[in-house]
Amino acid sequence: FGYYSDFESLRMESIEPLTRAQLEAIAGFTKIRYLELEGCIEKADLSFVADLPELEALSLGAHELDGTFLARMPSLRKLTIRGRFVDNEVLRSVLMNLSLRRLEIDGDRFDSDGMSALSALTLLNYLQVSNDQLDPEWLDHLSDFEELQSLVVKKCPLEDADLSRIAGAKKLEVVGLIDVNITGKGLSDLDSLDTLRTVSIWDSPVTDAGLSALSEVGSIEHVVLSNVAITGDGLRHLNTMMRLKSLQL
Repeated sequence: FGYYSDFESLRMESIEPLTRAQLEAIAGFTKIRYLELEGCIEKADLSFVADLPELEALSLGAHELDGTFLARMPSLRKLTIRGRFVDNEVLRSVLMNLSLRRLEIDGDRFDSDGMSALSALTLLNYLQVSNDQLDPEWLDHLSDFEELQSLVVKKCPLEDADLSRIAGAKKLEVVGLIDVNITGKGLSDLDSLDTLRTVSIWDSPVTDAGLSALSEVGSIEHVVLSNVAITGDGLRHLNTMMRLKSLQL
């Protein structure tokens, strides 16, 4: 590792935990800004991350997490945590670092209470949530995220009637919906978001009627649709969107 002490990005993936010598070597990479660790760190070993003074983005997969080390990382801006260990206690430990701007969470053991606690991250402007067990009521807490500009909902139980809850986040500019059970009929409820500029929908059963509802959201400038149930006839509804600048299919 010594020959590469000045690099800024490191990704490591392993089913075997790193040795103490390897951890000490990583801690010596004082220029690292992005660190991704997949299954190669034990819970007790994560404290070394706090010794990386310029670390801005940290991604942890398949780890148990004691978040106390996060309090010693004022430069951290983006955190990604995923795996079976992600529960309400883990989400509350994230509050050890109130400087976070971007948070991505993926698991099935946290609920609306854990999501509500995250509203204490007053600087958060990007949130991505993936949990196929998460009750849609967590969306009611979005109004507490005062600076939230981008929201991505992935593989969560979500139906058209739930989309009105998203409108509680009054500064949203970007909404991404991935692998959710919506036809799009509820998209018109996003019209109250004057700041909304981009809507992206992937792998969801959005229909031509759903695009008609989307066309009622007058502030949208960019639309991304991938693997949805629309036809050319449905795309005609987008002709009425006067501010639309780009369409990606």
